Amino acid sequence: MDEQLKADIEEFFAERFKVFFENKTGQNLTNYNMAFLKSKIKEKLKDQNISSFREFFEKMIINQHIDSELDDLFYIIINRESDFFRYSDQFVYFRDHVLPELYHTCQKENRCLIKILCIGIALGQEPYSIAMILEDMKDMYPGLMISIEANEMVQKNIDFARDGVYDPNLLRYFNRYDDYLFKEFFDKYFIPVNGKDGSYEINNAIRQRVNYRKMNVIFDDLSDEYDIIFCR
Repeated sequence: MDEQLKADIEEFFAERFKVFFENKTGQNLTNYNMAFLKSKIKEKLKDQNISSFREFFEKMIINQHIDSELDDLFYIIINRESDFFRYSDQFVYFRDHVLPELYHTCQKENRCLIKILCIGIALGQEPYSIAMILEDMKDMYPGLMISIEANEMVQKNIDFARDGVYDPNLLRYFNRYDDYLFKEFFDKYFIPVNGKDGSYEINNAIRQRVNYRKMNVIFDDLSDEYDIIFCR
């Protein structure tokens, strides 16, 4: 096939894929770098021994392999970059202002439960950062129960977060500067993993504070009320 014609066909199906992807997920890829997007789709083609964009597109629609294929594509396309205590000011404000105010409100209303929602949790660093703060302050708020619901569209990200094992690159927050806020949490709440050089696991007390749920907040009904919502 003529190379230009092949490129034109590839471009056509890549554009169709963007529309299809948004209709199914609510995620707009209009401003995505097309070269990057096509390179990611090509990774899928190579892994599955598929010869063309057209064959891949037809496989998703005609063979109805939509959910698994979209989940895998989300995993390689969307930004999974995050960090523990990313933008630490928000966590300081949460600790020093939001929590005390909510505790006071709960006492006035004679209730004991605070519900926190994290939307789009990538690899779990945000909800675990919140959980570490709560674990560290639990004696300050006797009788208060706090639930953390962490929602994510990609099942592989949820599985990763549930495992709670992070390599040195994903633990970089704790290694940047000696005077970083929350740095002491590393010694408190992480355990080295045998056989994985430099990797650490979050302890059970922190993991058990977070409940993970696969959902798309654009299409799925949250069906609940929350006291705090993190959506970074």
